[in-house]
Amino acid sequence: MRVLGIDPSSYSIGFVLLEQEELRHHEQYLTGVVDPKDADDLASALSRAAYKVISIIDDWKPDAVVIEQIGVEQNVNTVRKIAYFEGVAIAVVGAYEMPLFRPYASTSRTRVTKHIMGTSAGIRSKDDTAKLIREHLGKTEMHLPTPRSRVEVPVFTDDETDAYVLARYWWHKD
Repeated sequence: MRVLGIDPSSYSIGFVLLEQEELRHHEQYLTGVVDPKDADDLASALSRAAYKVISIIDDWKPDAVVIEQIGVEQNVNTVRKIAYFEGVAIAVVGAYEMPLFRPYASTSRTRVTKHIMGTSAGIRSKDDTAKLIREHLGKTEMHLPTPRSRVEVPVFTDDETDAYVLARYWWHKD
């Protein structure tokens, strides 16, 4: 079984495809800083995001998709931006008529990290989960995202670690 995890954020979307819980593909798609007040900018960004979701589904042919459900602990503008990209992903998956599951981040993090660590309690924090997932996958190295960049970022980004947890959640949701 192939499961696609999708983690939309306000500036990017993380994608991870697992087959029988083994990592097959991961990437971060940068949507860029989108001004929701600029209708043309927003429409263009959402259209590009839709085509990205379509291309990943067409290329990898998942059997099911897990998309993070937005929590409301963030400010309203951040939630609005995430909701736009979440809606695009949901609409694309709906057009493919594939099974879709939408857990909250804290629920998926707790269940999956509990399974990975083999303990009765899991991790809820995004940073601690990302660290555990990177160590679990052996993806702890850093790189410069662009030739001009001065800041190193993880090879496996936070959006990708969340997408990984979401995809793994498919097998641990019950």
